[in-house]
Amino acid sequence: MTATSVISLVCPLTNQIFREPVIAEDGFTYEKDAIREWIKEYHTSPKTKQELKIDSFKPNTELKSYLENFGKALVSKDHNFKLNTDVEKERRALFNSNGKSIFKASWLLTKDKNGPPIVILKLAGVRAQVEATFYEKLARHPHILQTYGFVKQAPPDPNSVMLLQEYAPEGNLYEVLEDQPSIPTESVLCEIFMQVSDAMKYLSHNNVIHGDLACRNVLVFRFHHSEPKFNLVKVADFGLSKGASMYSALNKSSSTTSVNIVPVRYAAPEVLASNLFSMKSDIYSMGVLMWEAHSKGMFPWMKIENDEEVRRNVIKGDRLSQPESCSNNIWSIALKCMSEKPEDRPNFSSLYQLLSEAALKLKSSKNSTGKNPSQTVIQTIDYPSGSQYIGEMKDGKRHGKGVVIFENGNRYEGQFFDGKRHGHGIFSDANGRRYEGQFCNGEFHNDKFHGHGLAKYEIGDYYVGDFVKDKRHGRGAYMSVNSDRYEGIFENGKLNGTGTI
Repeated sequence: MTATSVISLVCPLTNQIFREPVIAEDGFTYEKDAIREWIKEYHTSPKTKQELKIDSFKPNTELKSYLENFGKALVSKDHNFKLNTDVEKERRALFNSNGKSIFKASWLLTKDKNGPPIVILKLAGVRAQVEATFYEKLARHPHILQTYGFVKQAPPDPNSVMLLQEYAPEGNLYEVLEDQPSIPTESVLCEIFMQVSDAMKYLSHNNVIHGDLACRNVLVFRFHHSEPKFNLVKVADFGLSKGASMYSALNKSSSTTSVNIVPVRYAAPEVLASNLFSMKSDIYSMGVLMWEAHSKGMFPWMKIENDEEVRRNVIKGDRLSQPESCSNNIWSIALKCMSEKPEDRPNFSSLYQLLSEAALKLKSSKNSTGKNPSQTVIQTIDYPSGSQYIGEMKDGKRHGKGVVIFENGNRYEGQFFDGKRHGHGIFSDANGRRYEGQFCNGEFHNDKFHGHGLAKYEIGDYYVGDFVKDKRHGRGAYMSVNSDRYEGIFENGKLNGTGTI
């Protein structure tokens, strides 16, 4: 196994390190239980959309063996890693804000330096109040960012804490929403809210107050604009707020440390008035997060420049207005979260239930009045071979207009029917060969021209005319690079009978 296969240690469905990796019929490796549940619901590959059967998996024994060795190396470190011995970090930070820095990092535990993607979170001016094993307990939840432990450097820095964490390939939810051409479907947002609520329910159970719940602190591992179950998010940066107990500020008079910052525009009235943080103040922030997501990452109270004015307005009872994209049902849930009195707000278990019921209503509404399951949709598919398809799909097959970029650099752009190239299209390869014309039942890796078309060959010659199964067959004209011209009837690729020269 090479260092280039880093991402293969992580299941594409769960985004967790594999425990029981299996190879499905589509050629991709998945966590056994995760792909089984996926197939039960969707019946197709999450990567290629081809039909998959349950229990047709093969164990990935090579990956399993590697993971066992990697796991032993992790355990031997007991959640404490040495910088430049067990892990290394890049010199420049990916992110800096209020004493918090994030650095891209890589493993040094194994000879090939392979492992799941990681970052190092450095918190300046704070002291950790919990043991590294506490993070391991929290990381058991699928929607809480995994922290492997502390990173120690030599000589030690008494004025900061460094944590080794998993890397989120899509960035945070704020960034993802900002980059979208439009607001995701409400079903997708509801699924994201459910995942966040599920994570917060677990944190509450472990007596952890987040204190700064916002889209920027929800990390995105998988995103799809319209398919709810294709999304995977995890809650990060919990316990960093002034009201939490996982860290303490070394200099309590400093206002530049992350644990001394109060997120005014997301904070509950009791936090702004009396600095009272609790699970119910996290619920209030969850309501603001729901507003933020429906507003495509817009800054809360954006028209008010002064934080102090926001503080006064929220304490006296002002609330954010319902976004245009937010349904009355979802907005009523958000308003419950932002209730004036903490006791009037739901807990995260109740919130999760409310969101689950809302998701069912959205799903049933979509099934009764929404798109036909056989409707053509635009998708991007990456194949195990390295090829990529971008275009229309119907019933899990390429159907309609699309583009295929093959692993060898060849390209086809045109019509598909029932998964095959069929109709008008343009084929070109890396050697300069090009064909524009009709295709008939063209298999995915079978570049056959069929029908009337124009072909340019790698030597510079041209042919305009009829093809049958990739051969010149019928009336046509052939022009060489030397300007020689042959026009007439062709059969099996050759000029047959009388022709004009």
